[in-house]
Amino acid sequence: MMVCGLAVAQPNTFEKIYGAGGYDGFADFIETTNNCYLILGNTENYGAQSSDILLFKIDKYGTPIWKKLIGNNGVENAKQIIKLNNSYGILAQTNSNATADYNIIYYNIDTLGNIRYSKIIDSGSWDYAEAISLNPTDSTLLISGSYDNDTTGIKSPSLHIINTDGTVIQSKYFANNYNWYLSGLIKGNTNKYYATGTTYQTDTLGNIALATITVLTNDINVSLSEFVDTNKQTGSCISRFEDGSLALGATFEINDTITCLKVNKVDTNGVVIWHYEGFVNVCVTGNNAVNSIVILGDNSCAFVGSIKSLNTPCTNIGNGGDEVLLFYSDANGNYSFNKSYGGIGKDFAKKAIKTKDGALLLVGETNSFGNGLNDIYLIKSDTIHNTLNPTTQVVDNLLSQKEIVKSNNSIQVFNHLICINNLATINTSYKIFDTQGRLIKFGLLAQSNNLIEIENLINGVYIFKLESINESSYLKFTKQ
Repeated sequence: MMVCGLAVAQPNTFEKIYGAGGYDGFADFIETTNNCYLILGNTENYGAQSSDILLFKIDKYGTPIWKKLIGNNGVENAKQIIKLNNSYGILAQTNSNATADYNIIYYNIDTLGNIRYSKIIDSGSWDYAEAISLNPTDSTLLISGSYDNDTTGIKSPSLHIINTDGTVIQSKYFANNYNWYLSGLIKGNTNKYYATGTTYQTDTLGNIALATITVLTNDINVSLSEFVDTNKQTGSCISRFEDGSLALGATFEINDTITCLKVNKVDTNGVVIWHYEGFVNVCVTGNNAVNSIVILGDNSCAFVGSIKSLNTPCTNIGNGGDEVLLFYSDANGNYSFNKSYGGIGKDFAKKAIKTKDGALLLVGETNSFGNGLNDIYLIKSDTIHNTLNPTTQVVDNLLSQKEIVKSNNSIQVFNHLICINNLATINTSYKIFDTQGRLIKFGLLAQSNNLIEIENLINGVYIFKLESINESSYLKFTKQ
């Protein structure tokens, strides 16, 4: 039996928390076959040695399938996972057996998370892992990193071409008299790649930049288009529009108390097509950032990250903590819609994608909910502009504690439908949960639409919630 095209008792809109009693952090995720997902993170739980890479697979409903730990005797920090031809590549950094504080490390794993190859990339200084991208033409990988010069203390980029087994083809370390680094990496045409970054070339505050990377047989070149501003800017992520132009995510600081969000749409030569500066009047200091940009179609896009806003005129923002922020623009960069998720703690999303089944999936971290100091936080929205909150499993499990009937309405449950009599209040909604707190069905009610079909529900026990402006009512019922 199916409800709205979904397997019964398996909602397609939900929030999930993953973690144990200590720290679990998020790095990246990708969608695999059969609408499953590989989640890459870091953990101090599950028997980790100091801190290990955490890799686990979930199905389309967020249910874990398997879990793997990757690490040695030191600290491993995962950065990104990428799909290869018949395996996956993981980019990370490690201080296990490192010659300096950290080295870049690459893992090639099979479809079950088992390590096939690994390779440490070491400059002799502190090496940071930034991003990885596949060249589908020759199956080589470009890794962007950064390193601290021991003599000058200046942070500069490094770029490495490797095979999928980790064999290094060529490396290049860039040395300048100013700090700069790259964040994010996407493949362009022929031998070109693009990255966003932060450069202190023009001033000491820092500016967002577009880096064009050209890979030659015996050399790697980088040219920068720097977007100068009177405020401090930090580049964070990059994506490609359907028309071939690029979206660069960034933050900019107005002063020591306000950090705001910025997105530039530029062509591949760095010419600005439009730019968006968001939530200037509502941000306060906190984890404000644009971390991921999702292209939705017709060159519209969704921006995902985090925001901290205490006193705000904006709808749906402001629980007092850092919250997951989702906001949209049209093809011309005009703000159209926003939504936030989270509690009173620190919550943020690092990455989002439009899934193969048409949903929007956001993944990040939370310390508002969950089991430990920090947990991995996953939000799946059934439609791109869904304004209804997904069901948080941790919260909705409380609904099955006991049977509650409290309503002025007469609720009649039949084997094929639920009938709400004396429905006089506008803005009345309903939700149906299974006994594990998972959202099965939801919608709005009116006097002319007071029947809820449940014929397609499989037999079992459910919790029915009726909610209006003045009250909420719960009823446990059995579908036979």
